Amino acid sequence: MPTEAPKLASKAPSTTNSSLRTLAREIAREHGLNEEEFLRVLDCENRGWDPSIQSYHRYKEGNRWGFPAGTREKSYGLVMIHLPDHPSVTYEQATDPVYALNWMADKWVQGRQAMWSCY
Repeated sequence: MPTEAPKLASKAPSTTNSSLRTLAREIAREHGLNEEEFLRVLDCENRGWDPSIQSYHRYKEGNRWGFPAGTREKSYGLVMIHLPDHPSVTYEQATDPVYALNWMADKWVQGRQAMWSCY
């Protein structure tokens, strides 16, 4: 059953670790997801809960996107959305906590948890 498309935050939420964890719990609950599992994956993917961060992982030689080996992976935001795999998602959306958490929750509702290496 398709869910409503994630929206950008109309007002930037507080970006403290505590407020983002609360937001993540609310979004997981709204989508009928296991809150603890959702937070566990987020804790692993983005230990500092920093919505503006880029992944520190590096592409390996011969990656399918054609990036030079050693280039930082193009995954961004609280939930580490890999933009080359999701061209309809903008950098601004990936780094917006409300959008990103809803996007992740929608993917989980679709059964796509394995998109996150920490799952």
